[in-house]
Amino acid sequence: MQTKTTRISFYDNLKFILILLVVVGHVIGCQLDINYMNGIYLFIYIFHMPLFIFITGFLAKKLEDKNGNFRLYKVINYILLYLIFKISLFLVWFLH
Repeated sequence: MQTKTTRISFYDNLKFILILLVVVGHVIGCQLDINYMNGIYLFIYIFHMPLFIFITGFLAKKLEDKNGNFRLYKVINYILLYLIFKISLFLVWFLH
């Protein structure tokens, strides 16, 4: 027997916008010699992939236990993973 799941349209629309920003970022990446394109490119890449990963992880894991209590440590784990990844990426870029 299958249980019916309800989808939240806000998260679906947000994921669509973030996927669209990935495509726009790749298109803009080919034209970085134009001054304002570099700014748009950097603005998009500051937030779109971390937010996409966070939303996907947020929806994949239940943040409430069996009693309905919010598990804050799950959110903290996602934030720590993001920070570790960003610092590692910065170090690789800086030492290259």
